[in-house]
Amino acid sequence: MFNFSVTQRKGCTEILQSLTYSDLFALKDTVANKQDVWNKEGAISVILSHSQSAEELLKRRKVVRETILKYLIKHDVVISASSDKQQLINKALVYWIYQEWKRNESTDQTKCQLLGQVRKQDLEQKVTQEIENTKVEAMVQEVKAARRELEQARQTEEQLRRQVEEQTRKRVEEQTKRRAEEQLRKQMEEQTKRRAEEQLKKQMEEQMKRRAEEQLRKQMEEQTKRRAEEQLRKQMEEQTKRRAEEQLRKQVEEQTKRRAEEQLRKQMEEQTKRRAEEQLKKQMEEQTKRRAEEQLRKQVEEQTKRRAEEQLRKQVEEQTKRRAEELRRKQMEEQTKRRAEKQLRKQMEEQARKEEEKQIRRAEEQAGRELEEQIKRQVQEQMMKQEQDEAKRQLGIQMNIHLNVTQYQVPPQTATGGDFDCQIIGEAFCHWFFVLLNSQNPSFGRQPEEWGPQHFWDDVVFHFAYSVHEDRREQYQSSELVSQRLLYLVKDEQLLFNPNISMNGMRCATSPHGIVAIAVAGTIHKNSQCLGIFEQLFGLIRTPVGGNNWKIKYVNLQVKALNDQQEIIQPSLSIELPALQAHLNELSVFLM
Repeated sequence: MFNFSVTQRKGCTEILQSLTYSDLFALKDTVANKQDVWNKEGAISVILSHSQSAEELLKRRKVVRETILKYLIKHDVVISASSDKQQLINKALVYWIYQEWKRNESTDQTKCQLLGQVRKQDLEQKVTQEIENTKVEAMVQEVKAARRELEQARQTEEQLRRQVEEQTRKRVEEQTKRRAEEQLRKQMEEQTKRRAEEQLKKQMEEQMKRRAEEQLRKQMEEQTKRRAEEQLRKQMEEQTKRRAEEQLRKQVEEQTKRRAEEQLRKQMEEQTKRRAEEQLKKQMEEQTKRRAEEQLRKQVEEQTKRRAEEQLRKQVEEQTKRRAEELRRKQMEEQTKRRAEKQLRKQMEEQARKEEEKQIRRAEEQAGRELEEQIKRQVQEQMMKQEQDEAKRQLGIQMNIHLNVTQYQVPPQTATGGDFDCQIIGEAFCHWFFVLLNSQNPSFGRQPEEWGPQHFWDDVVFHFAYSVHEDRREQYQSSELVSQRLLYLVKDEQLLFNPNISMNGMRCATSPHGIVAIAVAGTIHKNSQCLGIFEQLFGLIRTPVGGNNWKIKYVNLQVKALNDQQEIIQPSLSIELPALQAHLNELSVFLM
């Protein structure tokens, strides 16, 4: 039991006792399933011992709203019947805090009474003059204490309790002083009776004056005490209400965050598994379609231009021949009708232009249809060729994996072929990974793709070193922690990674066991500023299940901030191929 006070424990036991036998033991099984209890009291003690707080216990489903409402009505707590369960829980917590405060106040009063009885005997022996001096001093101390209490009322509950204890002690001292004064007055009256009548008159006058002063002082003291008590009570109630509301809000927010995170994790894991395969297929299809369409468009445009030019040339030559023959005939027959011939020529030219335009349109439509059919055929043929090429490329990569990575054991001819395949794997992985990671940033201008721990092995290790003003290092292990830390860099800190996938900015190496190491360098941006440079090292292992995909086994990220005077022409990689191969050998030995 972590956060149960005495009053909260009593209230929770009373509420649990009002539950039915089946609901109580069902609640016990949810809270602590392994413990065997056969009676009602034992079940209640087990539930209280395994619950974190009173609010967490009351929010359980088995603790129904009606039981909390009956408990509050039984203890004369004012509340509306239409209030929901959360409001009833808040009222119960406030009621328990108020009862705890009252209990502490009653214990303080009993302590003060015992102290007063002990001090009575000492105060009876003092003289009336000392009493007056102590009264004046007590008045001054009370005024100062009241001011201090008003200033300290804004502090925590512990300081307020200390102030209440000081006030109770002062009250006990005042009561003892009053009783001592009364006893001294009785003694003085007996002594004055024995004395002469003249002394009695003087003493009576003096006593009347003193009584009047004492009454005035008492009235002033009572008024100041009442005001201070009322102010303290109001401040205590306000502070308790505020703290209770803050605690409730924090607990509600934490619970909602935990539930939302769990649900999101489950949904993200299920969705990412389904969408990862679809996205890869769509990306490959889109890339192949785009390339084929661009090539076909260029070919179609060139062919249409050539055909249109040839057709136009033929038509122009035929029309010119026909017009030349007609003009010759007309010139021989009608030399006198030149004006009419001009008009006829204009009409004939307009008609010829219209006919030429119609013929050109028809030719273009026919050529477009033929080209579309050819494009479809070529696209299908290119898709088949690309699928065959990819299958051959994968077979080539698998055949080249058995080669050793170190420079001294690989012959130069086979090393060039393996590096070419590894370079293709590195470029494809870097393009996929950084597009997926940057899509989580809203400023990237792209819909966020599915990011999560499904892209990493469960025991993945992430080393993160960065230097802004000081050199710092972080290490994370497990797929969830690594994915969350990388997501925090892009989504919360709004960073964008721009990798350099050229030969100068990327290295790749493979091992005989099938492990691939990829090292890439690049720049880091935020909004429209270049913040620094980075070098990132990946260790990839292929999964035998689920589409034969690659998963990340190891990540090492180094980030360095740029000063105002530094300039970068192109991000280059400080890790050379021998060092990368040595690191890959160490990683393969570690995994074995």
